[in-house]
Parts: sequence; C-alpha cells; structure tokens
Amino acid sequence: MEQKNRAEQKRLSQEVSNRPQVEMININREFRITVKNTLIQGAIIDDGPIVFTFAPAGTSLTTREVGNGELPWGFKFLSSRRVNVVSFNPISTDHKYEEMELFEWAKSNSYLFQHHKERLAYGVSMGAYGALLLSHDLMIDRALLFSPTLYSLTPTEHNMHVTVVYDPFCGYDKKQALSLLPSSELHTYGVGHRGIESISACGYLSPLIRAFIDNQIVDEEFYLAMRGRKSTERYYTYMKRNPTGKNTKSRRRVITTAWLKWNLSNPKKVLNKLYKSARKRLLAVSVSRNG
Repeated sequence: MEQKNRAEQKRLSQEVSNRPQVEMININREFRITVKNTLIQGAIIDDGPIVFTFAPAGTSLTTREVGNGELPWGFKFLSSRRVNVVSFNPISTDHKYEEMELFEWAKSNSYLFQHHKERLAYGVSMGAYGALLLSHDLMIDRALLFSPTLYSLTPTEHNMHVTVVYDPFCGYDKKQALSLLPSSELHTYGVGHRGIESISACGYLSPLIRAFIDNQIVDEEFYLAMRGRKSTERYYTYMKRNPTGKNTKSRRRVITTAWLKWNLSNPKKVLNKLYKSARKRLLAVSVSRNG
C-alpha cells in the first residue's frame, strides 16, 4: 500500500509539474490553474518585480467560485496596478499550503520567474505561512508578512528580507512574528490579529504595498497613518478585552467611554454589524436544525 501511494504521489507530481509549464507558454504569460486544492493565477507583463500573494484562511474559494472565474485574493489589487503577480488561493479547504503537489509545482516552475528584477511575497496569517513555506522554491528576495500564523511544518531557512507587521499587544502574534527573526517590523498597536484590515481602514494599505514593491517603506509614514486606527471600532473593542492585562480602572473607563462615543457617532456601521451578526447566527441555527 505504501509503495502504491508513493507511485501515485510521483505520478501526481509529474502531472502537476508538466501541465502548468505548457499552459503558461501557450497563454502568453497569463495563466489560471488548479494544483490539488490551490488556485494559482498569474499575470506577467514585463521583467520588473513579481509579487507572489498568499490568501489567508478566511478567503478560501469554493469549487463553484473557481469554476465561475472568481479571482484569487490579491490578484486584482496588483494586476490592476500593472504589477506582475502570481496569486495562490486555497479551494474549499484549510490546507495551510502544506500539500506536496504545491511544493512540486513551485520547484518545477521557479525557472519561469528567474529573469524578474525581484521576487516578492505578500501574505496574511495563514498566507504568510504559505509564503514562508514556498520562499525557497520560488527564490523570494523580500516578503511582507501580516500577522503570520505558523502550523505543523517548519519553514526552511531563508535569506530573504522579511518585514513583519503585527500587534505587539497580541501575545500569540508577537511570538509567531519574532520567531521569524524578521529583518524589520511594523507595529499595529491595539487591533489584534486584524492588522491588515486596520491598515486598510486607515487608507494606508495601497501606499504600503506600493512602498514595499519599490523597497521604500518609510516607518514614520506608516505610524502617522496608523493614528487613524483610533477612529475605528476595532481598536476600542480589542482594547476593551485588556490584551496586555495592564488596564487600570481609569484606563478601562477611558476606553469604554471612547467606544460608546464611536458607536453613537457611527449608527449605520453599528446597525450593519448587528445585522451581519444576527444573520450569521440564524444561518448557524438553520444549518444545525437541518443536520
């Protein structure tokens, strides 16, 4: 049985490594393929920097969405800005980018990206883990990783420059981020694991990605933009949890008052959040009753 499984794995590896190369050449540097449980889509326009994006777990696509042409996470954002991009997106499973076929694909096709000026990676949470796992085979030079979450496989050693973005108040994220021995760090204080959403809410996500691609991230600009997090609900709801365990009564009172003021000033957002929460609970109850 073990020999049969190994033979099947070898057959799949050969199929995966051969098919994408032919498809890429035939469709003029634009491609869309499925490797086991991962959708891979690329658009390459020149020999400038190429960015590999890795979707977080919450953006997994269904087989129907893939069949309907749904774009992988990060692809439209970069391709619409005329940036070379290859996007990886899980399909209907939380496989954490650990599938052997995916490694085989990256190893077999890495030569297609050797001529690019730089090979970059951009991932969030589980996607950051995927970027680390494939960094060696894809010969990635620099990576921008948001709130990295690590799983069962230990990423191989790398020589790339890693900029990690995380909230130091979130103990788990801090531990994971520092375990990577990052080359540089950006801190999203007081928003927990949702750092990238908070950066987007502050209107600085697009400038940050552009600065990363150009290798011109300016820390002062980042922290100036992140002052805007105090105008988002996420900051107050997370700080109310007392993530550092150091909130005094006075501090808790200040945070609660600020949270109440935010809610009173943003009634539409509050109602929309309540609606989504209620809908999610109703769907869960419906699924439970229907078995």
